[in-house]
Amino acid sequence: MKTFVDYLSISYTPDVINQINELARQGASVKAVTSYQGRIALQDVGCDYRAELKRLLSEFDFEYSADSDGVKHDYNHCRKELLSHVGLAALDKLCHAELVEFIAMFNREFDITGAEWEIQQREKGLFGYDYSASLLCNGSDVGKVAWGCKNNGCYISLTGMGCRAVDMHSIRRYFDSVPGAKLTRLDLAYDSLDGSANFATCSKLYKRNLFSLPNRKAPKYKIFVGGQLNHGKMSKLDACDGRTFYVGKRENGKMLRCYEKGKQVQSENNPDWVRWEVEFRAKDRVIPFSALTETDDYFAGAYPALAAILKEDGKPIKTTKRTYIRSVELAVENAAVGFGKLVNFMRNVMGKTDKEIVDRMTQHLEIDEIPDRLNIPPLDEGIEGLDIPASQLKPHIYDRTENHGK
Repeated sequence: MKTFVDYLSISYTPDVINQINELARQGASVKAVTSYQGRIALQDVGCDYRAELKRLLSEFDFEYSADSDGVKHDYNHCRKELLSHVGLAALDKLCHAELVEFIAMFNREFDITGAEWEIQQREKGLFGYDYSASLLCNGSDVGKVAWGCKNNGCYISLTGMGCRAVDMHSIRRYFDSVPGAKLTRLDLAYDSLDGSANFATCSKLYKRNLFSLPNRKAPKYKIFVGGQLNHGKMSKLDACDGRTFYVGKRENGKMLRCYEKGKQVQSENNPDWVRWEVEFRAKDRVIPFSALTETDDYFAGAYPALAAILKEDGKPIKTTKRTYIRSVELAVENAAVGFGKLVNFMRNVMGKTDKEIVDRMTQHLEIDEIPDRLNIPPLDEGIEGLDIPASQLKPHIYDRTENHGK
């Protein structure tokens, strides 16, 4: 491989919390306890929280909002009540236990350096999780872990140093078997140690429009220069700390950094060293776990310019935004053709108000019953061009997890 993973972050949700989320989507609330054996003892050494919490859920008798008074309860309200009934502390213990089990895998299987891996708890949470810890490799901080049932479970990140100390094939195999696991950020890098692909190369490729995908507008660029003022007969700026060429914005889900690493680290062996690094985020896209092991393919697929650098074709990570918008437009157009005349009749002949028409045509539906083709994660900034702001979207309909890894 010419490229490598230089940063990653992953989030995942334990099965028990997934079960609670599904119950909340169905409008479930606890009606009674059938054979309660007592609260889980949080101080028990070696407690199997996964088994105990599943046992506790099995003892609950649930009722559903539609079964009682016909009122559709809010998902967040249902979820909050269910978490409280099961026990926030016990669920947080479960999340911590899952992470401890995962960290043990570093020592047993993932590590390729013979190092010792452990976590050191921090005093505060991280990215919306109530608890967090530093991930240590032989005492060096190489990442972060975080957990908490309110934020759906567990999070882990690895810095470049951490990524180089593990076998990515093992990481991929592990998470391929974890339902709902999600790569929230992935940085892929390529080093031009002799500087043959350098800052000027990046500028030329940008001018040739090789950072644009077909039928897309070129992403914006910016340049950062670090250095010092050299005094003399004519004072001048010396870019001794190197230059960085940025393409795109990380908040859009993809960004390139091309920077003079040799100058940044004052390398004597490789003074012309330039690093090309593309950062993917799970924004309008699903980052496949195959990208952990097929780094050249996904690096080259990020931009035509990077395919030119590696001299090979790549695998683009498709975005959902345009497809989603067009699907919504088509669904509305089809509904207008199929039911427009009926709606017109109800409004102008029957004298129904718009609210009465909508209520009549949707009263038999649950809140999460939407067309299958529209059942994909909504966009953080709303649906541009359709006048649907993000504040009006219902994330729980899509079983969406937070976009961590900031």
